[in-house]
Amino acid sequence: MNPEDPAGGARSLVMESLERLKTSYLDMVMIHYPKALRSDEKDEKNKLHRKLTYMELEKLKNEGKIRSVGVSNYEIRHIEEIKEYSKMIPSANQVEIHPHFTREELRQYCKKEGIFMQ
Repeated sequence: MNPEDPAGGARSLVMESLERLKTSYLDMVMIHYPKALRSDEKDEKNKLHRKLTYMELEKLKNEGKIRSVGVSNYEIRHIEEIKEYSKMIPSANQVEIHPHFTREELRQYCKKEGIFMQ
């Protein structure tokens, strides 16, 4: 899921997935990218969209519709931002990582915070 439509977009996508899969909960929902697809990296709306999307997923987790929330392509600053408005730390952070791009600082940070990095 992308933080494109924070005003109900996350909830409607989760509810649609539950219906299609004929299940009462999802094991994990991941926010795919820290910005909307058609936005500039520096667009201030991205921060608000991340927050609203994450907070809606947190509500869905509290309702038992989601077991865990993960993120993808988040940097340390994005996770620190989450900690400003939520006590729920992402369960996982899926990022590009390989021998030529080891992401050591991010790996250490995720390990310290208890975030599974893949």
